[in-house]
Amino acid sequence: MPIKRYFSDILFLQVKKDFAFLVQFIQNSYGEYDLAIRENYFNLYYKGNSMGMIKPYKSDSYKISIHS
Repeated sequence: MPIKRYFSDILFLQVKKDFAFLVQFIQNSYGEYDLAIRENYFNLYYKGNSMGMIKPYKSDSYKISIHS
């Protein structure tokens, strides 16, 4: 079963609004930071290591799990 790499339409608009700064930050990191979209959540990576998982909810809130 393939990984679904997308957000629902509602969550996409929310993430796009709330994390607009992150796109520029990642672009300016010279490859140190990366973002991987999964099914309705995304992972943030630093030098290839997962920093955490960010899962948006329709209530304009997020669950953030930090990886050690």
